[in-house]
Amino acid sequence: HLMPSTYFYTYGDQRDKIISLMKKQMSQALDKVMLKLKANSPLKTRKDVLILASIIEKEAGNNQERPKIAGVFINRLKRGMKLQADPTTIYAVTEGKYKLKRTLRRSDLKAASPYNTYHVYGLPLGPIACPGRASLEAAVNPTKTDALYFVVNGKGGHNFSSTLKEHNRYVQEFKARVRKRKSQKQALVKTD
Repeated sequence: HLMPSTYFYTYGDQRDKIISLMKKQMSQALDKVMLKLKANSPLKTRKDVLILASIIEKEAGNNQERPKIAGVFINRLKRGMKLQADPTTIYAVTEGKYKLKRTLRRSDLKAASPYNTYHVYGLPLGPIACPGRASLEAAVNPTKTDALYFVVNGKGGHNFSSTLKEHNRYVQEFKARVRKRKSQKQALVKTD
């Protein structure tokens, strides 16, 4: 996999050399973070770290939340729960070939794919994105939390919860916020 970063190149540089550099930097970053992996982590290999970091990369709205999102996923892995990460389902639906331009459907969540963490237990078959350093670091150094769930809060972050009841309340709050925005937009369109 390739390390996302800013790369400087000049006209005439060979594409293969640039890709090789990106692969080398990802390998070096994985070498460094693996030194920080705790013995009691459910992640055991470089591939495990890369896969979880790829999910964190897609889930996190900001760098501050990456370790907490990692903590939720580590908690779920330790308890034998499904990760239920929407980006893995999106990857399963699109096969990573295009951006999904609609919301996920319940039928998508049931897709029998080794990448869909609503379908499989544990980590998906492989990474779903090229994670950056912050996501790699979060995967090996997650926040200690009792949270098992999180949902987008509509304000650029997530609401975290340790119980399904609390999580469902946050989900309903988010859905109400979305409905309110839609009705406000429709009202604006009608007045134009």
